[in-house]
Amino acid sequence: MSETTKNTRKSASRGGGTLKQIAERAGCSVPTVSRVLNGYKTGFSVKPEVAARIHAAVKEFHYAPNPLLRSIRAKNSKVIAIFDPVSNTFGSLRDAKSGFLEEIAATDFFDVTKYVSLYHAESYRLPLPPAGALLFDISEPTFLNFMEESRIPYVVINGISREHGCSILFDEAENVRCVISELHRLGHRRIVFFSNYPDRGGATMHYSGRVRMESFRRETLLQDCDEIPGDLFETGDAAAFLARAVDAFGATAVVCNDHACAMNLVLTGNTLERIRKHEFCLVSLSDDFPLERGDTPIAAVAADGISVGRTAARVLLERIEANEKKIHEENMENKEQSTRPNRLLLPGKLLVRGTLFPNSSRK
Repeated sequence: MSETTKNTRKSASRGGGTLKQIAERAGCSVPTVSRVLNGYKTGFSVKPEVAARIHAAVKEFHYAPNPLLRSIRAKNSKVIAIFDPVSNTFGSLRDAKSGFLEEIAATDFFDVTKYVSLYHAESYRLPLPPAGALLFDISEPTFLNFMEESRIPYVVINGISREHGCSILFDEAENVRCVISELHRLGHRRIVFFSNYPDRGGATMHYSGRVRMESFRRETLLQDCDEIPGDLFETGDAAAFLARAVDAFGATAVVCNDHACAMNLVLTGNTLERIRKHEFCLVSLSDDFPLERGDTPIAAVAADGISVGRTAARVLLERIEANEKKIHEENMENKEQSTRPNRLLLPGKLLVRGTLFPNSSRK
């Protein structure tokens, strides 16, 4: 047995044969194999017996074409880049990625995940131009400039987009309204807001504590709740806040900027015991971290990450299709641009847990 035959059989048993091996086995040229496998019809014909030998060799060698190379050669990219900051650990965003990938798996597109350092432009680059991109929790101007210059359609989950992108955002105002309405329905009138972040985020950030706090002020006024002392909004220390808000002001419900703030309160002094006695409710405006102490789960507004991811995939695929039309029909550019939304708000759902209950008479 020749060395070539041995190597060929080894390759066949392992899988991953090459076009050259298939051509040799079928008794034809490599271009003929490529054209048969890619379904060329125009200006090309092959005898049925040759095509049969090619397909038999493909099965023998377990040949699987490289989708990246096929995409490059066809000049019609089927790659969707996923830009994900390494620091992104939120559960809702992980679920969103799963939902996105499930939706994409049903198409002829495939994903390439790229972990990026938002402040180092060299980490943005990809080995080939993608058809579109998914961004997670990104609002960094340098990165958005990179995306706009590339003119690639993109979707941002929980971040900011510009002309060529679309933001899939959690509807912060609706989430706050949902919480305050339920607390009001349960009989709470003295409701306070807690955030232990001194700056509470930038005023332009859609998910900052500042935005949530302003929504809270607005909703408590609309629900005719008791007026809150202004200094309570500036008390970031958990122990001082509880003394001032619950003991002095008599608040029966505390709405926290996020789950980290709620955990901060839970782990302060005898808070768990006071919650068990129904002295006050505790609700978080996010649901990203579990309660580690094993009891009194924190009520929260949670986004359905899977649905968010599926929505992001559908929006991105629509924008990719519109972009392809624009390339072939330049006169449609302005019309297409004007009919695509740049912002989509998705509300969360209130998860009623052990820290949410009707107002009880406090002595």
